[in-house]
Amino acid sequence: MKKSRFRYDAVERTCTEQKKQVQKYRKALSEDFHGHCGYCNLNDKLIAPLPFQIDHFVPRAEFKGKRDGLETDYRNLVYSCPKCNRAKGRSFKGDISKPSVDNELYYDPGSTEMNQIFYRDEMGSICSDDIKGQDMIRRLKLKHHIHNSGCQAEELDKTYREIGRQMEKEKNEKRAELLRKAYDRLSHILLEQRELFRESYYPK
Repeated sequence: MKKSRFRYDAVERTCTEQKKQVQKYRKALSEDFHGHCGYCNLNDKLIAPLPFQIDHFVPRAEFKGKRDGLETDYRNLVYSCPKCNRAKGRSFKGDISKPSVDNELYYDPGSTEMNQIFYRDEMGSICSDDIKGQDMIRRLKLKHHIHNSGCQAEELDKTYREIGRQMEKEKNEKRAELLRKAYDRLSHILLEQRELFRESYYPK
């Protein structure tokens, strides 16, 4: 079976400024997670204008009244698509009294090299040979077809942008015209696919 990378951009939490409100971290999270869900790697542009959410890696239900600082601790925040945030919910395992930010049920997307845990198969399905990774797939419902579709949509978008770059550099008129036709055709396909994806992500 052919295996593809799960994630193309490395995630690193870079924000060091302490903020009083969780939503104030949205821009930093979007940048650090490269506009992708920390759990399923969905591109936030695919469901725009619907916003991504901010997940507490250690859920609020666990730390409230015990370690309230985790509410705005950047180490505890994950840029998440709504489906993954909802699927994860309040699930937690660990010792809340420890100073670390840890949820034993999940790999922390902000500090784990997720490509060592997950990969994509030929159809874009999220897979793992790791026991904990397989459990995450089950808990977060990452086998749902929407995650395959999201991966395929992003790959198509990459192809579209690459054709655009080649088109700008091409000096041969005939080849440039062929590239323009492919670019225009792909533009229409992308618009249709994104609309269908949004309808599938949040069916009416």
